[in-house]
Amino acid sequence: MSVWRWSHNSLSLREEHSLNAWQNNPVTNSLRNQGAAIHTAETSGAALQTFQAAGQSAGSAGASAAANAAAPGVGAAIQATEKTVEKIKDTIENIAARVPHSSSSWGALAALFLMPLLIIAAIAGAFRGGGSAKNVNLSADVIALMPQISAACQTHSIPEYAPLVAAVIMQESGGRTEAVGGDVMQCAEGMGLPVGTPVSVEESINFGTGIIARNLREAGAAGPTDIPRISLALQGYNFGNGYISWALARGGYSKDNAREFSEMQAAAHGWSGYGDIDYVDHVLRYYQVSVGGMGDASAIADGRFAYPLPGHTWDTYPGHNGIDISFANCYGEPVYAVASGTVRYTQDGWTPALGVGGMWSFGNSVFIEHGDGWISAYGHLSALAAASGETVTQGQLIGYIGSTGNSTGPHLHLALYHNGDAGIGGQNFAELAWPQYRE
Repeated sequence: MSVWRWSHNSLSLREEHSLNAWQNNPVTNSLRNQGAAIHTAETSGAALQTFQAAGQSAGSAGASAAANAAAPGVGAAIQATEKTVEKIKDTIENIAARVPHSSSSWGALAALFLMPLLIIAAIAGAFRGGGSAKNVNLSADVIALMPQISAACQTHSIPEYAPLVAAVIMQESGGRTEAVGGDVMQCAEGMGLPVGTPVSVEESINFGTGIIARNLREAGAAGPTDIPRISLALQGYNFGNGYISWALARGGYSKDNAREFSEMQAAAHGWSGYGDIDYVDHVLRYYQVSVGGMGDASAIADGRFAYPLPGHTWDTYPGHNGIDISFANCYGEPVYAVASGTVRYTQDGWTPALGVGGMWSFGNSVFIEHGDGWISAYGHLSALAAASGETVTQGQLIGYIGSTGNSTGPHLHLALYHNGDAGIGGQNFAELAWPQYRE
């Protein structure tokens, strides 16, 4: 990859090419003009606010108890969960006495009773999958379905995947039960019924959750943070017709083989299209994972940065402005922010037709501003999990390893810039930050 210099007014190749002022480059112009907007999740109604005010202690107690049980293992966490149920129930009953008895408020109350339990389930799932998962931007309608979601996940032995099922429902219907005749997971066709046939909410959620459970097992998902295999299971939910086994024979899920499978099925049926090749991205915008821990603190910048892929080494070469992290089967592995900050620029949708000139050399990429003149850059991603203007925390998922742009194989290109410079004294800042991880 070519060597770049970052500044507020230009981004230039240190060798022989130059990108003049942002105004002359439509791809990079948005970086200069990017506002400091902070992404906030949509609120979920007055009932949730009531719960947060009156029932926070119960939810916190449950999460804390489960977290404290981590050392003895999952079994202890489950015991901690059981011990907190009564306290949560008491809190909800106290709230219920003060809330009007409308059907919508009771639906919200039922959902709120399950929310702390879902948090605990996610924590327990973290022990299996190396992290935890949560929902973002769910509608109030989906939140109200949490009791049914939790029950179905328990039935199908995937309680830790309740946030994933909620994200699927958010994509399939937004939880708008009346608009879809109760079929919030769009299961009628899979149940052998004509598309659009009304199905009860409980039947739809139970049937759809069963499919997700089967897909997760077939895909070999290790837990709620195993995004590559979860992605395979999700695309299988959308495609059906043997996609998972077909993709496994080709190395697992990828956007390219999803497109290939879609085109193959469309041709076989004589249709103009088949399924949604962007289904994984559509679902995962409502599903966020975090890791249990990052790597060592940086040897520069007062230790503000944390190594994003502990256990894996990096390489670089003279004149390179960052480090390259690559390891066996790394394609699709999650990438986490090295420090808290604001996403100032993202680039997505790279295809070979776009070439590798200019900013497209980075391929799909994320740039985060951390203050004090520091910016971190993550290049060649297969997919993004962060948006421009979004505030992120250290260790937050921002994308997945790929091989887009000027890349010869799957790897993460990680660079640190300070006041526009990528390094000092012939070494880039990223290699100075973590010399202990060098190959």
